[in-house]
Amino acid sequence: MSAADFRNIAVIGAGTMGSGIAAQIANAGHDVLLLDLGAKSVGEKIPAENAIDRLLASDPPQLMSKKNVARITTGVIDDDFEKLADCDWIIEAVVERLDIKKALYRRLDAVIGANCIVSSNTSTIPIKLLVEDMPTAFRQRFAITHYFNPVRYMRLLELVRGSETNHDVIDRLADFNDRVLGKGVVRCGDTPGFLGNRVGVFALQVGIDETLKCNLAIEDADALFGRPMGIPKTGVFGLYDLIGIDLMADVVVSLGNILPADDAFHAVGAANPAIAAMIEAGFTGDKGKGGFYCLEGTRRMARQFAGFDGNDMPPLKPAKTQLPAAAIAADSAPTTEISEPSNDNSPKLTTPSTASLGKISIAARTAKAMGRSKCDPSLGRAAGDRFTMIRLEGKAMAIAFSAAFTRSRASDTALSGNPTTPK
Repeated sequence: MSAADFRNIAVIGAGTMGSGIAAQIANAGHDVLLLDLGAKSVGEKIPAENAIDRLLASDPPQLMSKKNVARITTGVIDDDFEKLADCDWIIEAVVERLDIKKALYRRLDAVIGANCIVSSNTSTIPIKLLVEDMPTAFRQRFAITHYFNPVRYMRLLELVRGSETNHDVIDRLADFNDRVLGKGVVRCGDTPGFLGNRVGVFALQVGIDETLKCNLAIEDADALFGRPMGIPKTGVFGLYDLIGIDLMADVVVSLGNILPADDAFHAVGAANPAIAAMIEAGFTGDKGKGGFYCLEGTRRMARQFAGFDGNDMPPLKPAKTQLPAAAIAADSAPTTEISEPSNDNSPKLTTPSTASLGKISIAARTAKAMGRSKCDPSLGRAAGDRFTMIRLEGKAMAIAFSAAFTRSRASDTALSGNPTTPK
């Protein structure tokens, strides 16, 4: 363990993002405390324990090995808050509401040590709003560490420094997330939505708005707003289900509240009564009873927004199996894959690809190193390949195929029992 590593880490909030962050920390060989609210009624599991169940059942798996779950200690915020006094890094991943986050920070400030770093997984709220009421010492040790879902597979981490955040705090977080958690750290300015959500959430809302205006079936919309647009094949509605419809609703409201009144986002960010009804009924996406897409037995169902003009929840219908012609054409078109070398002295490799994995060899779609003048540890991956998310051809699941690449350098060496060394 490096001297820069954190000894005691806690995650507060055991939802999709909080549990995913905790899982990746466990994947890297570190123990982590995962806290959330208490059980709703006597005899029920606490939310943090339910999060563990979801991690063990997740597909694709959030845990590299189910044994890693032993590194996650669950608890209740009110009952176990004093345990946070021993932590040197606490990640806040609670609901995207400014008032709730501020109240939590005030409680944290009363118990944490003088050197404890606190970071928020907020996707939209600027630091200047999060810590505007906090003492200077707290603001100096506070940052935003915004991970993307699913945490294990999405390489991007937005790291945001506030105007008073100590530079060594940012450097330490950047080093640990890069070296240990396998993240590609992008340092962002303290603006609403930062980089990813400032563009991405707006794009998703435009997709929903255009779907309703054009009276499209959501399967058609997702097919058209997927590969033909150069974005994940989930499309808009499938991505909403993956992230969590309730979380996305909070993000949209949060972003709308902090953007200027003349921002273009407001034209597509209004509340949708049908989506509100879905959330109220527990249809919050993959983590709930389903969302825009559901399974009834073995049948895939889809919400019927086309022609729906009421304020209730849109009905389900069997999902289409035939995609629009434009989406089929995009799925069949040749693409170009670029291999990003891990060494600046190694050039990028650009290779043609086809739409079907069955038509191209494994060797042809594996990153290669060219003209390497320096040698880095292989870490059990293809030479020259970065820890990155690779979009593969056709109907392949990119996240499943790239799972082996999304791991930390530390876990590939120290934890493997067979560390690689540079030659």
